[in-house]
Amino acid sequence: MKNGTMKDGFIPSNNFDCGLTYFHTKNIQIDFSVGTTLNNDISDWFGGLGITVRLPR
Repeated sequence: MKNGTMKDGFIPSNNFDCGLTYFHTKNIQIDFSVGTTLNNDISDWFGGLGITVRLPR
């Protein structure tokens, strides 16, 4: 059983991330997130942006 992520199978890849959610209107939501690795020898940044639209029934 494998838990978490390992870089090259040996170095654990620990991350820190945070994000914001903004309700633009009653039916539109915008999400933004950014993060980085916590390992000293690996420097990776990542981010995400999303838009959610609630459709009427």
